[in-house]
Amino acid sequence: MPFFPSGGGSGSGGLSAISRQVLSAPGNFTFSGLTVANGLMLLGYLRSSNASAQDNAFLRFNNDVAADYSYQEVRGAAALATAQATSAAGIATLCVAATANPGFSTFQVWIPVANGGQNGNTPCHGLTAYMVAGDSRAIAWAGLWTGVAAITRVDVIAAGPPNTFATGSAMALYTV
Repeated sequence: MPFFPSGGGSGSGGLSAISRQVLSAPGNFTFSGLTVANGLMLLGYLRSSNASAQDNAFLRFNNDVAADYSYQEVRGAAALATAQATSAAGIATLCVAATANPGFSTFQVWIPVANGGQNGNTPCHGLTAYMVAGDSRAIAWAGLWTGVAAITRVDVIAAGPPNTFATGSAMALYTV
């Protein structure tokens, strides 16, 4: 199992672990029943169940599957840098290595305000690192969910066929 901080516990001013999940079979991640007063942090260690191609992972809040998300990203792959802006039914910039590639993708997502958003918007941002065909790749992104409710559920879903993460993929959710 990958290393995840244990968290300092409630009131310590640091991270407080909410849940850690490790897949014993291909699947996705759902953290539900959340009551969050401040922000959230997700740490992930993922590999796609797709054997031959990298995949994206959708980050969704409160099971909102409408096109209520927007994000911008900058990607670095070998010596090439690209950028894009997107509106979609989830933030899909958490790139995941294919099972044919060595290692897992790692990512960190910060959701600084999870208790109802700011003026009806919930900002988040993150970093991803992964390998494709021996090349290190990195993504930095910032996103926005236009939902006005406090976050009570976080889903991380594999976006491409077969729409699951590989066995051994792991995620941890913290309150900050």
